Parts: sequence; structure tokens; C-alpha cells
Amino acid sequence: MILRKPYALFIKYFRIIHLVMAILIGILIYRTNILLSFFGTYLDDYKLALDGFVLGDTINIYSFLLILIIIIATVAVMSVMIVKKKPKFLYIYNLVIYLAIILYFIFAYSVLKDINSAILDIRVSKAFRDISVMALALEVLSFLLVLVRATGFDVKKFNFGADLHSLDISEKDSEEIEVVFELDQNKARRKLRRKLRDVWYTYIEHRFAFNLGAVILFIILAFAIYFNTGVYIANYHEDDYFSASGFSMEITDSYILDNDYEGNKITTNETLIIVNFQVKRNYISTKTLNTGLITLRIGDSSYGHTNAYDAYLADLGTGYTNQRLTDDYKPYFLVFAIPNTSQINIAKLKINDNISYVNGQMGARNIFVGLDLQDVDNNAQEFTNTVGETIDFSESILKDTKLTVKEALMANSFKATYNFCASQNYCYESTEYITPTATGNYSKSLMRLSGELKLSSDISRSTISDLRSFFNMFATIEYQINGNIKQVKINSQNIKTNIAKENNITYIEIPREVNNASNIKIIFKIRQITYICTIR
Repeated sequence: MILRKPYALFIKYFRIIHLVMAILIGILIYRTNILLSFFGTYLDDYKLALDGFVLGDTINIYSFLLILIIIIATVAVMSVMIVKKKPKFLYIYNLVIYLAIILYFIFAYSVLKDINSAILDIRVSKAFRDISVMALALEVLSFLLVLVRATGFDVKKFNFGADLHSLDISEKDSEEIEVVFELDQNKARRKLRRKLRDVWYTYIEHRFAFNLGAVILFIILAFAIYFNTGVYIANYHEDDYFSASGFSMEITDSYILDNDYEGNKITTNETLIIVNFQVKRNYISTKTLNTGLITLRIGDSSYGHTNAYDAYLADLGTGYTNQRLTDDYKPYFLVFAIPNTSQINIAKLKINDNISYVNGQMGARNIFVGLDLQDVDNNAQEFTNTVGETIDFSESILKDTKLTVKEALMANSFKATYNFCASQNYCYESTEYITPTATGNYSKSLMRLSGELKLSSDISRSTISDLRSFFNMFATIEYQINGNIKQVKINSQNIKTNIAKENNITYIEIPREVNNASNIKIIFKIRQITYICTIR
């Protein structure tokens, strides 16, 4: 293969090459100024900056290609300067600054592509603005130096001359050379070993400089990796505990549904995604959770939460409505309404942490938590138990909640005995009568339950506090009378003794005709999962 040495070609078109480089740098200055203007406007009014924002107008693939072409041209000209032993400071300067600028553009692009779904902290915005100013200044200096070489270059000082015969080169610089692709393995090994020895000797001679450079490079890479994996973006999954600025959190569950806890359709044109979490504050100064910085990401779409459906989802716990955070974990949920037309593939909860500095601790800018969505409205199952057995609700959204009904008695009223003491030395046995309330549109009797309810620690006790509220939310009584099977939703008032003390006893109001019924069952409907407890 016959190739021609390129030195004479570069020398002949030296000014033209530098003129092209100056034009490219001028375009890059324009692109950098656009980036600077955006971050400057963002600092003043982020809404104004985002109004009509298009990523490709601010930074795009052509910006990166522009810098790469400048770097390639710089390396090419610098190689000629090295071979001809000419001044090369300008090209070393250009190479360093444009390598740094392309890294800056990469970081800026990674931030700007998500700018519509995350509010940048003021410190980050200022940092990008200041770096843009420095990049612009370095580019302007580079532009001026390259322009001088393109227009005011004194070729005689560099021994290039106006005529190739007066140059510090000969026609050998343009002579044809033959390139033969033959490999002498022994010679190649010797040459490789010689090169390795030269590299080793060079390192020994300048090891302080090499070691210092290696340490600096390691620190830069370590910070880059840390900021990209631990600070700028942090990824977690359900059941992972994580800390942000001022609070710690765990996403415990996530559900996809469109029915309320009684099985009724909540909405027809939306699907609800519920994210259960528990949260506590890290610092006394943290009052509430800023839910405006929490969004649901599905593909490229982002959704904010809503409290409009909280009342229909009482079985899932308590919706978060700016409750004050405490030093202990408290369970809540957030609701996100998604259009029915949306394809729900991979869902993530995104928390914008703003790179906050609190008590010397720096939080992550963007926290992503992967969600394992459970479709609880399409998971029909049925379990049967009898009085005396423990009902385990672990297959349902109630998790490890357990209910044991040891005894269930029915009557129009019950008696509770206690000792009444008229004086310190005189007491006698007294009786208290427990009866149903007179409210309602049907005759009532009572079911006296002896048992124990153990709620899961993940269930908010503000919606389910005792056995009566548990029955009111989930239970229906089914019975057979006169050959007819009836079902009545339990909605009992709070019936309890005033004086007598009874442990693990709960009174539930039921229809009076249940006293004479057969095949009595308590049916607990937990979404699409049914638990049947046979009483009689």
C-alpha cells in the first residue's frame, strides 16, 4: 500500500485549517452561550425558562460533533508541530479545555433531558451557570489564538516560508512511501519489550508527577461515579430504606386498582396506583413531607398525586395530607391517577431531593424507587374457617394481620357482672345490662365476640383501631332464615360496658332475626379475597 506523508499538506493549508477551526469554535461559543442563557434564566424564573423549552434547541448531537471535530483537528495539527519541533502550547491548551467542555456538555445533557419532571436546586443551577461562564471564557481565548494563527501568522518565524523550497522541510515530506504489512514476531516482541522498558524508565524518572496525576485522576473518577450513582441519581426498590433531606422512608407496597374497599367502581376513565410507605423525620426542623416533589414515572410520563380518592381507600391505610412527621415511622399512602389509555409497564416513584445540605449531610438530587405493582382487584381467592380458628389475612392487602374468634354468642341483650363497693368493707355483686342502640331502620340484637385482632404493623391504626372498626369495614353477616339466605353489611355502633370490665370482649350489632337463623357466617371481603368464618 502506498501512502503519502501528510506534513506538507498540513503546512500548505495551515491558515485554512486554522480558519475552519476558528469558525467551528465560534459556533461552539454560540452554542455555549445558549446554554448559559438557559441556566441564567432558570435561576431568575424557572417557569419562564421551561416555557416552550426544547432540549434539541439548547443542546443536541451537533454540539458534541462540533467539539469532537475541533479535538480531532487540534490533535492533527499538534502532531505536525511535534514532528517539526514547533511551538505547540496552543494545541495542548485546546485539547485540554475541549476535553473538559465535552464532559461538561455530557453532564448538562443528562440534567436537561429530565428538566421538565424535576426542579433543579438553586445550587445546581448556579454551578451549571458558572461553569458555562468559564467554558465561554476559555472558548473565546481559544478562538482569538486560533484566529491569530489563521490571519496573522508569520510563516517565516516558523520556517515554513511562502515557497516549499524555503521551508524547513524537503520534498521528502511529500514523497510516496511503501507500507508493507508484514509482521516479524521476534522483532515485534523485542520492540514491545524495549517500549515497555522505556515506559518503565520514564515512569521511574518522573514517578512523582505520574503518581500525582494518577491520584488526581482517581479522585476525579471517584467523584464522578459518586455523584452519578449516589448523589445525582439514587436507585432503590420496594422494602429498601433510604434517607433524603430531612426524612427517611420505606416504600412498603404498591397497588393498581379502580374499586373502593366495598368493591364499587371508583372511576371509569382512570386507573389508580397507590403507593404505601412509612416515613419519619431525620431532623427536628423537618415538619412535613413535600409531596409536590414526588411523582410517579411510567415510561416517559410523570404523574402527580391526588387526595381526591383517599376516602374510598380506607382499607389501605391513611392518605398523606401534610401530617406532621415524627421521630417514629408512620404509615401512609399516596394515590396517582393514570389515564386508562396508558400502558403501565415499569413504574417508578421519583423523589426530587434538590441536593439539600442539612447539618452537613448532602441528599440525592433524584431518588428513584422501583415499584412491584399488585393488581388487587383481579386476584379472587376464598378461605374458610370456623369459630376458634385463627384467620390469617396474609394473602390480602392486610398482610400479617390475624383474627381469632374464640366464641360468638347472640342475644337481644347481655349481662355483665361486677363488684360494687359501697364502702371499703362492704361490696356486693351487681349486674350491668348491655343492649343495642335504638338507631337504625331495623330491629337489632347483639353478637358477643370473644377474641383478639392483631393488626399488621404496616396497617394505619387511624382507620382500623379495634375489632368493631375491623368488622364495620370488612365484614358481612350471612344467615339463612325461613329458607332464604340473607346478607347484611355490619355497621355497628360502639357498644361497650360502662362499669363492668371485660377483657377481649367486643359487642357487634346485628339484625334481631339472626338469633333464630341457621347457617350463620361472617364473611370478610378484602378486595377480591374472601375469608369465611362459620359461626353456626
